[in-house]
Amino acid sequence: MKKNKLIVTKSNTLIEAGYRLTLDEQRLILLAIGKIESRDTVLTSKDLFTVSAKEFAIFSSGETRNAYKSIQSAAEDLYERSVTFYEKDEGSILVTRWVSAVKYIESSGTVQLRFAPDVLPLLTQIKSCFTQYNLENISNLSSIHAMRTYELCLQYLDIGHRVMSVDEYKFYLGIEDMYSEYKVFNRDVLKIVVAQINKHTDIIIKATPVRELRKIVSLRFDVESKKARGQKVSKQKAESEIRRLSLSIEDSSKKQSKQQRPSFVIGESFH
Repeated sequence: MKKNKLIVTKSNTLIEAGYRLTLDEQRLILLAIGKIESRDTVLTSKDLFTVSAKEFAIFSSGETRNAYKSIQSAAEDLYERSVTFYEKDEGSILVTRWVSAVKYIESSGTVQLRFAPDVLPLLTQIKSCFTQYNLENISNLSSIHAMRTYELCLQYLDIGHRVMSVDEYKFYLGIEDMYSEYKVFNRDVLKIVVAQINKHTDIIIKATPVRELRKIVSLRFDVESKKARGQKVSKQKAESEIRRLSLSIEDSSKKQSKQQRPSFVIGESFH
């Protein structure tokens, strides 16, 4: 398996759900989602998705022999994990498991997952309101919060920014009961998230706190693709160089014109 072969497609409803996973559990989930080849694929609650320890090792930049234990542990814990959907229209909250079944096959070093019925429709036959990315784009992230924030920001890439209340953002990360002090949250979560995304992914983000009176209540995430930024910088450099050359030519022309101007001596007579 090559990293760049797996494409993750998620309904925005799933991206904006609240959940807390470990890094290995998130990697396992994303590898399984990457096995869904098309948004048009018809799946049932009986379909199983197989992830090998070798694939897991490639994604996590680790060794296959260590991946065997990691993938088994992640699969066992994943069965107990839940995902929470806040249904705004109904004013209700739906809590469901991520997977309905997990099978570990020791002889082949593989794990098979079966997605829960409430999660499955958010991964297949999605016609609108979805986010899609290459799994390779986040393969070097070592922060689970960075992975989640990448998806949340990528969702608004075309708009260029996203504003979330601090409470809303913490809900998405599954840490709503943690980091009551903003300075600790900024140090231990936000700064790490921004640094990792900007260094290791295909987008650039900037997080700006939004205050009401003296209290920080929201975060504005400005988001831009590195490719677009590179094109913009290249264009700006080209325009700057053109201006520099134009000024240089104009200056040379003025100097040349000055040198060719005839000299006059005032106050003398010539016979």
